[in-house]
Amino acid sequence: MQVAGLQNAPVKVDYNLCNRSREEQDYEAAKTLAHYWLHLKPNKQMTRLEITKRLNQMQPAQRELHRKALNDAISQQKEGKTNAA
Repeated sequence: MQVAGLQNAPVKVDYNLCNRSREEQDYEAAKTLAHYWLHLKPNKQMTRLEITKRLNQMQPAQRELHRKALNDAISQQKEGKTNAA
């Protein structure tokens, strides 16, 4: 990956979650859970109804975060980026 103007300088990606904000950490956790649910779904270990039920049990702010993460995970899955958790 390259930044405009710095053609030979690689962009460093920091995978250490401790260096990220609390919001980013929460989103990464939600995204990991979403990918896990989607992994279980084809094997019939989890259904869409169960996912909806679990989302509905969450607090509104948490539910919104997890829905966004789930929608992003579904988009990534459709694009073939299944290991993008």
